[in-house]
Amino acid sequence: MQIGFGKLMAASAVALAALIGVLIFYQPGAPHPQTGPGEVAKTTPQTILLYCAAGLQPPVSKIASDYQTSHHVVVETKFGGSGSLMSQVLIGGGDLFVAADRLYLDKAAEQKLTEEIQGIAYQFPVIVTQKGNPKHIAGLSDLLKHDVRLSLADPERAAIGKVVSGLLEKDDRWEPLWKKAVIHRETVNEVGNDVKLAAADAGIVWNATCAQYPDLAVVRVPEFDHARGQIAVGLLSASKDPQAAQELLNYITDPQHGLKVFAEYGYDVITKQPPAAH
Repeated sequence: MQIGFGKLMAASAVALAALIGVLIFYQPGAPHPQTGPGEVAKTTPQTILLYCAAGLQPPVSKIASDYQTSHHVVVETKFGGSGSLMSQVLIGGGDLFVAADRLYLDKAAEQKLTEEIQGIAYQFPVIVTQKGNPKHIAGLSDLLKHDVRLSLADPERAAIGKVVSGLLEKDDRWEPLWKKAVIHRETVNEVGNDVKLAAADAGIVWNATCAQYPDLAVVRVPEFDHARGQIAVGLLSASKDPQAAQELLNYITDPQHGLKVFAEYGYDVITKQPPAAH
């Protein structure tokens, strides 16, 4: 059977038009949601911005990792000196702030920057020296010896510096130490690293920080034994998702989750009392 040339051309035009339509609407490699009837495609995970004192990085990083594994969120962490982080909170907002000393969060509350504050653990200052304590440092006065290179954290930027300066300024013992220090640091970790790497002979850090430096010698002094600082977490007023931030705060302060991790890292955690029975 013979087909006319005109009919053949018409059929070819229809086929070509159909092919062009397929090429226009089909995009190779484009994702196609595989959702069934009544199902909703997964949304982009919510990001929670968490500020945290640098000295608390090991336990908080572990907590953030565990939380992301079990929740559909991304925890973005920013570490630094508590004082420096406060400045970032003022400028950039955020969701949560874990401070090495609650005094920063109490100050933030006065400025209406926090909605809620929860305690996590306690820590106190100690002196760290190189392994074996070769400079025979037994107390604060030994830090003033001419052959002792001292590293200290800046009170304007780090909680450890603020707490120690507050304790020693009362009897004029802070200024001589500050002037004696050959290195001034932003975070407690940097002080520990200075001693570990022999850039300094001694430094003042939190007792809990020493767990990160097992090779260093720890010297406890009476002036610091009762100077416990409270590690705390605050829910920031600027949070764009207060509910998501609150859920992470609850996780951090839960004895079976966040507090358990802090305890594993050697912190003296604050155990919550069960509600009174009615």
